[in-house]
Amino acid sequence: MGIRTTITEKEIGEMKKELSSLEQAFDLLDVHILITDINGNILYANKAAQKMTGYSMQEMLGKNPGDLWGGHEPNSFYANMWKTIKDDKKPFVGRVRNMNKNGFEYTQELHITPLLDDRGSAKYFVSMQPDVTMQVRNENQQVKNTQERTNLYNQLMQSERRISDLTKKLIETPTEILKN
Repeated sequence: MGIRTTITEKEIGEMKKELSSLEQAFDLLDVHILITDINGNILYANKAAQKMTGYSMQEMLGKNPGDLWGGHEPNSFYANMWKTIKDDKKPFVGRVRNMNKNGFEYTQELHITPLLDDRGSAKYFVSMQPDVTMQVRNENQQVKNTQERTNLYNQLMQSERRISDLTKKLIETPTEILKN
């Protein structure tokens, strides 16, 4: 996943000043939102993120989401994510399984966008992470239901073929044999 760099409280303070107007707007939203530096260190987490993860702002500040509640996807997922947002400077969308501070597993859809400086370099990342746990459960249930219906249909078709075969044999059997 790469090497994590630490961030000083002074650096966090300077970055937070620059981002304070965004924070006020994000605190009004009911969707998990994070702002990180270019290394993924958390500079801000809105109230919805704190509620979802179970971590306070103080516990999150300067830490990486992967070290607190994430990091459950294959390394290739994260390599692609970092390449997209950091190297390509493009938004990234993907689903992740996370675990909050109390051990509750949930699924989120990451929407990460790089914020670029005047030179076009990534300076911050803003991520909006709606909870899609129920949607995933419903999708999984639909797949399970479809598989069960397919299995039942296949069993029915197999039974119909057997009945058809038996019926054919009965029709082809001479009647004298049946009388005995």
